[in-house]
Amino acid sequence: MKQTIIEKFYRAQHDQLVNYVAKRLMSSPGGHEISQEAEDIVHDMFVRLLRCQAIIETTLPALALQTLNRLLTDHWRHLRCVERHETVVRSSGGESSGEIFSMISARYMNELLERRIASFDITSARILHLRLHSGLSTNEIAETLGLNYKAVENRLYASRKRLKQMVAGM
Repeated sequence: MKQTIIEKFYRAQHDQLVNYVAKRLMSSPGGHEISQEAEDIVHDMFVRLLRCQAIIETTLPALALQTLNRLLTDHWRHLRCVERHETVVRSSGGESSGEIFSMISARYMNELLERRIASFDITSARILHLRLHSGLSTNEIAETLGLNYKAVENRLYASRKRLKQMVAGM
């Protein structure tokens, strides 16, 4: 039932939602491919809707819009953070001496970490996301996810350890 409701909503509203997101990404720094980013954000929104426990058809558009706005806010925060921490080096030598390029792109490293985190179980990935991207404390994560404090603490420890091992192996 829930999947059918979301499926109908997807078919009817997909293009409008992609246009809505694309308009808000128009001033996106870095010259990214806006249509692909908009498509990715809308896709993430539908994945989140599918994970929701209960969906009421009449409130689905409002829930979708609220979820999209949160994803857009996360996207902008992420871009600001990446731009601030990206390592920039002036190339030395010859004709290209004035060019600026990224030696180790923070975006690239973030993508690698996100791929590694995606291989974790859903709960561990959510816990890491809430800690790393939202900056929540262990107690806040436990309350948000409805988990025991100690369980969150143990999963954080195990996830960090696993992530360190993966990064060391790169």
